[in-house]
Amino acid sequence: MEESTNHQQFYLDLIAQAKKYDPTLDRTIFELQAVNWRNNQKISTQELAKTMELLKQHGVKHFGYYPDDFVQQHPHASTLQSVFPADHSDHKP
Repeated sequence: MEESTNHQQFYLDLIAQAKKYDPTLDRTIFELQAVNWRNNQKISTQELAKTMELLKQHGVKHFGYYPDDFVQQHPHASTLQSVFPADHSDHKP
C-alpha cells in the first residue's frame, strides 16, 4: 500500500479482488496497518478511521489493525470506537 499513489483506489481494487472469492465478504478480514513499514511512521488514527469507513461503505464486514500500541495510545481507541459496531447481536456463529 505504501507504494500506491491513490490509497482509496488501492482499497477499492482490493475489495473487488476479494469479492471474486467471497462475493458477500462474509468470510474475508481486511487487516490494516497502523504503521508505514517503509519509514516507520505511524499512520494517523483519523486516516485509519477514514479507511475503515470506506471499507464499510463497500460491504466489508470484518477488519482490524496492527500493531496496537496501547502504551502510546496509537491508534487512539476512543476515535476508532465509533467505527467498530457496538452491537454484535446480529452476529451469527
